[in-house]
Amino acid sequence: MYEVIFLSVVVREIEHAAIWYSDQEHNLGEKFKRNIFAAIEKLQSDKVIHGPAYNDLSRIFVKRFPQYV
Repeated sequence: MYEVIFLSVVVREIEHAAIWYSDQEHNLGEKFKRNIFAAIEKLQSDKVIHGPAYNDLSRIFVKRFPQYV
């Protein structure tokens, strides 16, 4: 399992985005957060599949939302 480090600014950004999505559609903010955390779990479990995006950092696309983690 790989370590994922969250900066405080990232946590705030996720919360702000979830609020924005909820304003667009009922419960969409909760779906956004679930998909964010599902993507993080996938990235933690197998970094090799998702490959490095920059140096030794990896990223994964968040299903249904135009975001990368």
